[in-house]
Amino acid sequence: MDPLGNVPIFNAVLSNLSGRRRAYVIARELCLALLILFLFLALDYTTVARASVLFYTMPIWLTLAAHF
Repeated sequence: MDPLGNVPIFNAVLSNLSGRRRAYVIARELCLALLILFLFLALDYTTVARASVLFYTMPIWLTLAAHF
């Protein structure tokens, strides 16, 4: 993925939102990305495989995805 290349797409998708709502969406998505980053960094300090963690937490991810 190209983070800088995705900026125009991200702006186009959020263009119809108000400034306050856009900031909220950006902050929410950054927090989610940070949470996933911390999850993968924490797995480096354990013996648990990443696939098993994602497999066992899949109902949580699906519930969160359905909520938004």
